[in-house]
Amino acid sequence: MNNKQTNYKLIAKNTLMLYVRMFLVMGVSLFTTRIVLQNLGEKDYGINNVVGGIVAMFGFLNSSMVASTQRFLSFELGRNDSDSVRNVFCQAVVIHWIIAFIVFLLAETLGLWLLYTQLNIPSDRFSAALWVYQFAIVSFLINIIQVPYSASVIAHEKMQVYAWLSILSVFASLTVAYLLSVVTVDKLKFLAVFGCATTFVFCLFYKFYTHHRFEECRFRMPSGRGKMIEMFSFAGWNMIGNLAFVLRTQGSNILLNIFFGPAVNAARGVAHHVDGAVERFVSNFMVASNPQIIKTYAAGEYHETLKLLCRCSKFSFYLVLLLGIPLILQADYILSLWLVEVPAYTTVFVQLLLLNGVIDSVSKPIKTYVKATGKVKWYMILQGGFYLMALPVIYLLLWWGYSPVSSVIVLVVFTFLGTFLRLVLAQQVGESFSIRYFVSQVLEIVLLVGLVAYVGSVCIDTLLPSGNFGLFILRTGLMLVSTALTIWLVGLSSYEREYIRAIVKKTFKR
Repeated sequence: MNNKQTNYKLIAKNTLMLYVRMFLVMGVSLFTTRIVLQNLGEKDYGINNVVGGIVAMFGFLNSSMVASTQRFLSFELGRNDSDSVRNVFCQAVVIHWIIAFIVFLLAETLGLWLLYTQLNIPSDRFSAALWVYQFAIVSFLINIIQVPYSASVIAHEKMQVYAWLSILSVFASLTVAYLLSVVTVDKLKFLAVFGCATTFVFCLFYKFYTHHRFEECRFRMPSGRGKMIEMFSFAGWNMIGNLAFVLRTQGSNILLNIFFGPAVNAARGVAHHVDGAVERFVSNFMVASNPQIIKTYAAGEYHETLKLLCRCSKFSFYLVLLLGIPLILQADYILSLWLVEVPAYTTVFVQLLLLNGVIDSVSKPIKTYVKATGKVKWYMILQGGFYLMALPVIYLLLWWGYSPVSSVIVLVVFTFLGTFLRLVLAQQVGESFSIRYFVSQVLEIVLLVGLVAYVGSVCIDTLLPSGNFGLFILRTGLMLVSTALTIWLVGLSSYEREYIRAIVKKTFKR
């Protein structure tokens, strides 16, 4: 491939920009979580988490179209067809207004029924919970309408814009966290209103930027319905997988509320913030690499796409592993430093969700590969159906009296088995995809790296005593160095090491 080096350099450049953003976002958001939890209290924090989760349940409609819009924009850009890019964007705008209307109807009917009849919310806080719910709906509708514009930024690989807006967004969250400590009104209601206002401002910016930078983002009524039907079809099958993911996460969160109340939801919410911070290591890398996977496949270079996929799978695993191991081994101490009061079950929730993220990271890029092919029907039906099986299993375990921890264990088991299901399904739809090649180039390597890195970090954890901040920094630093050396010596090919050396040398010269 003539543009092979250019593609990898673009991924590296965009990934670096996103990681600068991520470190700022992660540090500020974790600090914000502590302040919000401290100001709201365990009960209100849990209410905010579970009530917002109801609205997020309807996100499977929108997330399906997010994937569809990004895929079709990237695909047409890969084909260098400007007229098709413009038509895809305009059709995406129409589709997302339709989705916003459907979500509004579902949220004000089915969602309200869940809120009034199923959730375990103290009567004295129900009014505040209703405020949270209604403003969460408005915020969610704004995000739906914004999708074609943010998708255009990503498809054009303008990651610096995406990164700066994310940084501004998290500092807006820091502002509201500070204001929570000084306002005299109901803090939960204030949090809902301020969050909605922030979402609206960022939506306006995305629309303004794309309108002036990308010619295809100037809306006009789209011509023809062929591409719209194709996008709806793609999104419809993709919706099954997204619905399974939503039910697996938010559905289990609601079940925890029904069986154990908002206190456990607070623990789950804190754990998801930690897991989400680590997850951003993969998501930022995938945001940078997804367009290249799709564009390379659109150009008909299938073998190069497979090589790019395998490299993305390895690096996504390494990025999660690098942070995951120190956090898993030192979760208890880190939470005690981070939070004033640590809700019950938080430590074990954090450890299990991080393990789940490590397992999921290695096969997550396969989903992008399948989307690039456009043949998502049976992949989404079978994978989505498999993940949906987790929810009744969780319900039965909780009904039989098992602890809240059992719900997360079920997620880990299904994620592990789902990795192999993804491989089988990808081979059925992808041109030149080979399970044997993926196993030899990815799974065998990451399994060895993960095992060696974990054993080395456990030795460090055992030999060095814990108990003060100085030793914590030393232990964490040694674990990071040990894991990084394992990745460098065991997990990278000679070509990958030489490529990284070249990037580092070039960076220092600049």
